[in-house]
This record gives sequence, C-alpha cells and structure tokens, in this order.
Amino acid sequence: MIIEGKKGENAMTEAALLPPVSAEKRWFSYADLAARFDVSTRTIRRDVDARKLPEPDRFRGCLRFDLLKVDAARQAQKEN
Repeated sequence: MIIEGKKGENAMTEAALLPPVSAEKRWFSYADLAARFDVSTRTIRRDVDARKLPEPDRFRGCLRFDLLKVDAARQAQKEN
C-alpha cells in the first residue's frame, strides 16, 4: 500500500496500521451466527440460554455477537 505524500519509513508504518480491506466481519446477528455454524437460530438461542455461548451485545437496539468471544467460548468447551 502506498500513501501519497509520505516517503520512507513513516509511510510504511502508517500503512501497516490500516486494517486490511478484506478483514473478516466481527459482529454477527443470530441469523449470521447460525449460518456460520450451519445450525438454526433456535439452536443459537438455546446455547446462549445454556451459557454455552456468550450473551450478545446491544448496538442501537440490535443484538450482535462478538465473534472473538464466541470463538473463545467454543474453544473453552472443546478443552473441557
């Protein structure tokens, strides 16, 4: 990535701080999470109720799961 107007080491440092354009989506709705794991939304709701998955966060009235928290919870279940 080239930043016009910047030269040398500072240009590379600023370019490295920019997030990649194709970064994976981090916040998922119930439907998105169900599709990702190939289960129904009801299964996701049951897993949240059973504390197998973390509670979703609320953003402007919408419930969204943090994929990092979900992956951590699933990894902890696999280890037990």
